[in-house]
Amino acid sequence: MRLDEKLTEMRIKDEVISLQKKRLSILDAVTAQEIMERSNPLFMGISDVEHVLTWVVRNLDNYLAASDQTLVGKMCENIVFNITKQRFRAKRLNNKTFDLMWEEGNIVHVREVKSGKAWGNSSQQESLRSRVKSLKEKYEADGKILDFKLLICYGRGDSKRRDGITELRGQSAWEEITSNPDFYLKVQKLCQTDSKKYNDRYRIKRNSAINRLVEEMSKFCSLNGSLKKELITRCNSGKEYPTI
Repeated sequence: MRLDEKLTEMRIKDEVISLQKKRLSILDAVTAQEIMERSNPLFMGISDVEHVLTWVVRNLDNYLAASDQTLVGKMCENIVFNITKQRFRAKRLNNKTFDLMWEEGNIVHVREVKSGKAWGNSSQQESLRSRVKSLKEKYEADGKILDFKLLICYGRGDSKRRDGITELRGQSAWEEITSNPDFYLKVQKLCQTDSKKYNDRYRIKRNSAINRLVEEMSKFCSLNGSLKKELITRCNSGKEYPTI
């Protein structure tokens, strides 16, 4: 089935708006305690971070970058699902083994979606290879052929087959599901266009979050804003949380 371009654009716009709203809500909800628990105190020892404002800005941006990676990954998965559902009547698998599946005759198409090429540790990658092998054997026993592909939504590199797994990156991944070699550019432009109206709100909320977090960190710094690094380290990594 051909891809309905207008419907697809609407779905992508909905996904982008949903992502931007979540980004704003994260800025409202984040706390200094949460950021402190996720930051490595050793970086205070090897960097020039001495003032609470510098610490908050650096660690907040790291926290937001990690959150963005998660949100964008989920958005990519949803966009791929909407496209494959429209074109191939794909189903989203709820058994936490793989993401998408559809059948054509005796061929079973299964797709796993990742936002970027640096996904998973070695044990997670080995688990994927093991699951693909088991699934292939299962379908072969039923007289069916497994077509498994790992779709990686950004990154360069030719398709490569490792342990029976075909890996498509960036342009190749988007072309695989849309038959449009320029679709990866279209997704980027749509994300940029639909995000513009949220950029100013995000900057304002980020500045507000910085001010609030600096205030929350007041018990972890001196009156002049100098960090109490030992106290932060104790709170982050000590066996017992210190009395402040």
